Amino acid sequence: MEHVEIITVTSDVLDEMVDKILFFSTQPDMAEHVQAWMGGHGLTPDDDRVPGEYRACALVGDTLMYLQTIPEGEFPFAISPDGSVQKYRCPRS
Repeated sequence: MEHVEIITVTSDVLDEMVDKILFFSTQPDMAEHVQAWMGGHGLTPDDDRVPGEYRACALVGDTLMYLQTIPEGEFPFAISPDGSVQKYRCPRS
């Protein structure tokens, strides 16, 4: 993966992002919308910008968002329309 921006947010913001991804991922035709967005932005499921392990995927606004599963837990992961990648974390207590 070329460049990933790590963005630190509060736990409340992180929880809200997770809730949005889970909500939108269950909406009718979301899988088709995600595939169309990916195709329109030159992404394939095996692109190195797409996380390998994730629980949910959805379009939130014009951003492709994943709920990425890593050993530390599940965290929001975004691919913006310009192809940039952002991972969201919150500071440990």
